[in-house]
Amino acid sequence: MDLSSILSENKQELIGLLKSKLNLNTGEADKTLSTTERVISTAVTKETEKNGIGTLLNLFSDDDNSDDSNSFLEDVGKKLLKGLTSKGMDQKKALSIKDLILPLIMKFIAQKIGGKSDLLGSLLGGGDSSKSNPIGNILNKFF
Repeated sequence: MDLSSILSENKQELIGLLKSKLNLNTGEADKTLSTTERVISTAVTKETEKNGIGTLLNLFSDDDNSDDSNSFLEDVGKKLLKGLTSKGMDQKKALSIKDLILPLIMKFIAQKIGGKSDLLGSLLGGGDSSKSNPIGNILNKFF
């Protein structure tokens, strides 16, 4: 499982929402999804290299988000805004896109994980969810 496949599975729904709710054209919607994928993938890689998988385990579990998980989401949101505006979208539209798409993608990922921290640890190659060592080549196993 990786982010690309999750987005592929939900692409029509995401594009439909971007078009209907935010009046994006197909090109803008495609650009939004590719930017979102890049931003989330990069953020996940950096998070695991810096802090291990603990934050992600918490984020995609049934547990309340930790401060670190909330901080991770806030950082991803800021980077998504920057990525969208760098692609020519105005700040207001980029903010609306972030507010619509980021929670949906996090929901899609959490649905794949099923709210089970140990399943995420296994998918990431950690096996034991109590371990928080950086995981090599995480993108090939999850994002």
